[in-house]
Amino acid sequence: MNLLFVCTANISRSFLAERLFKQKIEGLLLDDVFSASAGVFGMPGRTADPVMVAHLEDAGIGPVEHESTQLEKEHIDWADLILVMEWAHREKIETSWPESIDKVELLGKYITNDDNEEEILDPYGRSSFHYRVALSQIQMAIDGLIRRRVLV
Repeated sequence: MNLLFVCTANISRSFLAERLFKQKIEGLLLDDVFSASAGVFGMPGRTADPVMVAHLEDAGIGPVEHESTQLEKEHIDWADLILVMEWAHREKIETSWPESIDKVELLGKYITNDDNEEEILDPYGRSSFHYRVALSQIQMAIDGLIRRRVLV
């Protein structure tokens, strides 16, 4: 199974989701599940948001090295499931690659068990509170995703 996490610039949320997902999968010893991340407006060569990196390191995930990746057709073709943070990301992907419609979901769908697709808002440039909210939402969503889609 190939999972692709997507946000705006691939320097905060999608990169965080990919890191958390990889950490959980390694702990479960699953060797047939892969993940990647990209941004609908990626900034190739730009490093991760240092505030998000600090939050990851506080959560015991580090050291963290990451460079933004621009979302390309190759990512869309590779992915079995594309998990976006906002409705705008979903719309951008589905407009650019209509064949992807059936495999794009909001990651926030996995925060709860009721399938409501919630957005995970961008904390970039905002307060530490906003980063903690995004981190908590993504952690809960990753746990739900693994429970509901990966370990089935």
